[in-house]
Amino acid sequence: MAETHEFHFDDDGINSERIVNDEYQVTNEFFCTICQSLLWKPKSCASCQHLFCDKCIQKWKRINSTSCPFCCTQYEEKRVSPYIHSLLGRLSIRCRNSSFGCTEILSYNSLEQHETNECQYPTKQCHICGKYRLIDAIDQHQSSCNPALIECRTCKHLVDPESLSQHMSECFQAGLDDFIDRMTPINTPAALPLQGNNGNTFDRLINLPHQWLSSCTNYIFPSVLWFCNYFTIFYFFGNINTKLSFYFYVSIIYLYYFVYWII
Repeated sequence: MAETHEFHFDDDGINSERIVNDEYQVTNEFFCTICQSLLWKPKSCASCQHLFCDKCIQKWKRINSTSCPFCCTQYEEKRVSPYIHSLLGRLSIRCRNSSFGCTEILSYNSLEQHETNECQYPTKQCHICGKYRLIDAIDQHQSSCNPALIECRTCKHLVDPESLSQHMSECFQAGLDDFIDRMTPINTPAALPLQGNNGNTFDRLINLPHQWLSSCTNYIFPSVLWFCNYFTIFYFFGNINTKLSFYFYVSIIYLYYFVYWII
């Protein structure tokens, strides 16, 4: 019988609400692109530089061992920047057992030791619903645990447990499509083929650099070359009135391009 794997995330991620006094203003860059929680033991893809939790990328590799979630190349780990580790290490985080009475606030690096061995409110994860329960009550909870719906960690929608694996895969794919759409310029002819939603996600992701390069080749580079040529002519051979008129004309043109690209 073929082995099956479920794309299911444990309910032990660190959401932004557990971060106390976030004076470092942790951005989305420091949240896992798979589980959407704060990076835990981060790993990085050598090709696309995206960051993942160690547990998340290991689960992904069990489903698709040949590619990174964000690119079609084979996933190869790259050493995570010391800056990432440094910033994470400066964060103060509430214990996961705060809802059971624990008031401890710990550093990122000491959190695991506390939650595993030192917390006065020890908990264990239910293997059915994935929620944490006090160890003293876990057996009773699991004997009656039969969740009607489970919350998706990505979109927060309630999903039937039997279809959770398929939903998680589709939800992640939808999030990746949205990421690509936001990375694509919408005011250039090069972006038009994507509006037809042709091709798979990875083909679209690979084509992004080509689209930007095409836009630069068709619009920006000729404009810059034109400016350099005429600037040389007017600078050396034009009179003062001609130069001023030229500068004014060029300013109007580049103002138009600026408004066109931004809006």
